Amino acid sequence: MWLRGVMFAACARALQQTCVSPGACRNIRLSAARDAFFLSSFSDGVLGQPETGELLKAAVQERAAGERVRFAYVPTAGYALRKDSNRTPGVQRQRARRDGKQKRDRVVDFLGGPTACDALTLDLCDASIKHAVGSDLPTDGADVLGAWDPHLVLVDGGNTFWLRHYMEDWMDAFAASTAVYVGVSAGAICAGKHVDTALWKGWDDPTVVDERDWTAVPGLDLAGGASFFPHYSDQYTSLVAERTEARHDPLVALDEGGCHVLDREGGQRYVLDPDAPPYAFGGPARDGENEGPARPKLIVFDLDQTLWVPELYKLRRLPNYESAGPPGPAAGADVELLPGAEAALTELVTDEAWRGVKLAVASRTNKAPWARSLLKQFEVAGRSLDDLFEFQECYPGDKTQHFESLRKRTGVDYADMLFFDDARDGRYGNCAIVARLGVCSAHVPAPDGLTSDLWRHALDEYSRRRLAGEPTGVVVDGPGVAAAAPGDVMEATIKAWRPQKNFGFVAAPGVKGDVFFHGSRVAANVALDVGSRVRVRIGVDKSGRRQCDAVEPVDGGGDSSGGSGDVVEMSVFSMNMPFAGLVAHGTKTLETRNGTMFLPLEGQEVLLHVGRRTYPRPAWKFWTRVVARRTHQRSATLGCGTMRLTTSDAGRGDAGCFDVAGTPTAACTETSSRGAV
Repeated sequence: MWLRGVMFAACARALQQTCVSPGACRNIRLSAARDAFFLSSFSDGVLGQPETGELLKAAVQERAAGERVRFAYVPTAGYALRKDSNRTPGVQRQRARRDGKQKRDRVVDFLGGPTACDALTLDLCDASIKHAVGSDLPTDGADVLGAWDPHLVLVDGGNTFWLRHYMEDWMDAFAASTAVYVGVSAGAICAGKHVDTALWKGWDDPTVVDERDWTAVPGLDLAGGASFFPHYSDQYTSLVAERTEARHDPLVALDEGGCHVLDREGGQRYVLDPDAPPYAFGGPARDGENEGPARPKLIVFDLDQTLWVPELYKLRRLPNYESAGPPGPAAGADVELLPGAEAALTELVTDEAWRGVKLAVASRTNKAPWARSLLKQFEVAGRSLDDLFEFQECYPGDKTQHFESLRKRTGVDYADMLFFDDARDGRYGNCAIVARLGVCSAHVPAPDGLTSDLWRHALDEYSRRRLAGEPTGVVVDGPGVAAAAPGDVMEATIKAWRPQKNFGFVAAPGVKGDVFFHGSRVAANVALDVGSRVRVRIGVDKSGRRQCDAVEPVDGGGDSSGGSGDVVEMSVFSMNMPFAGLVAHGTKTLETRNGTMFLPLEGQEVLLHVGRRTYPRPAWKFWTRVVARRTHQRSATLGCGTMRLTTSDAGRGDAGCFDVAGTPTAACTETSSRGAV
């Protein structure tokens, strides 16, 4: 017996103390005659850890006792349907089954390949058997854990609540089985005494199944009363301490590359991840280890303008452009891999320091078939990019969807990810919105794409923040570039002014290249002479490029309201033509019976903004508190909720004011491409 009669523990605590760091658990006695492995990630905890891999192989071979190994893979947790997905349930399930088969095949290869074992996939949802390989296999899913008597059962990760819900009718079968049990992430949680630890990080959506009091729902209790908290890192120390109750004692926290091993005689050990950075543990780093930089566990790349050029949507000359059908672009001819990107990917393939790090792509392209074809065509260091990128999220939409999917599929926390993308922020930006999730996001500026300097700079900045305990959810600009975030106010220099076009450019610190500004954003007393100093407020246009939202004198004495006098604040709402015009001219009235939102304003004077485009829903519902300031050119920033204007503007007849009862007090006379006020 490979651990018989020996009690292992990475570190022991007092009997009454709850374990909150990897391996820090008191002696646990198993009641079932089985060997069990509990971990966060099979790739990191077994394939990436030779010691754990050898222990698992030895346990399975001893359980098989010379027979051909029988292996049952349970991917049910990964089949949970996401309510926020833009894919149909059928497509979601299809992708989940494809991913599950890939994971199952890696385990089969680990066991020696199809010639060394019989394998099948068991879905607890409907007791169906899929992807069966071998001979003498059961045809009824109900026989898998019983009559077939597998030597190894691996319950994989995904949504814990979905898994536990469909595990309800299988509890007795799991308890009676003597197979070596491997619980990965959700599979580890459900194997513990309590499953409500899945609520603590908020990763899994409990509403995918019927509402239950998850604090009262038991697990399989295969670990002698222990509960599990997978994907542990130092950032969760306080969370675990706050949420742990007496009933959770002992609690085993599983870091990304570690594995908690229990043998059938009650022996235990925690196999530590030798490559884990110090933040992965609640205690100090082990002597002689963790001297190097902190490395991300998942590196995610955008495709267009980051790894290759040109962007695929520009290839309009190719056949089947609209459908992105074959033959598609040719690697090296129509699309080229950028030199810096090739160098970075080659390092990831050849440098042993990157062993075990997961790689993914996240692209919003609407040419996904072409993108996947190019990933198969491009090679670095003898490997195709399709083989290199284990996780691929290529579809239109907000990239937060891509990263939510990556987190669930990989089990890697946002703080352990590093992301490279050419779109920084703004309407079409990606780095800023992904950074808000907690992902360190490196901006890849055009036209060079990913360069070796940016690659190294991003890695250094990620490592610095992790080792210093600083937040990782930031946008990292290139070396030597200070980040100028939207809303920042700074001094700048006028580089150009084109009065006939009513726009110009300034040079602003922290922004690469000249920054555009429109004349409507300039205060009344600003001298637009080339070389003069001004104060600007940085913003972004709809394409994500930097622009000046305001240009004022350096001394701050400018009046961007376009007049003198007191500033007043009034309620304002927005409405489309033609009804707004009828209201503004008194032909129609607004009555409070049409909407309770007007009741607090009855009898008051309010402002009306007349929109000239179709809004996705009635614009008057947008009651946010924003401020729109009049400029000296008498245009306006559109907004709803409140509007600021000076008393000098109030009598000009260009503010559409009216009583809620319907009596107009000023005509709506001024229009622009952005609307009328």
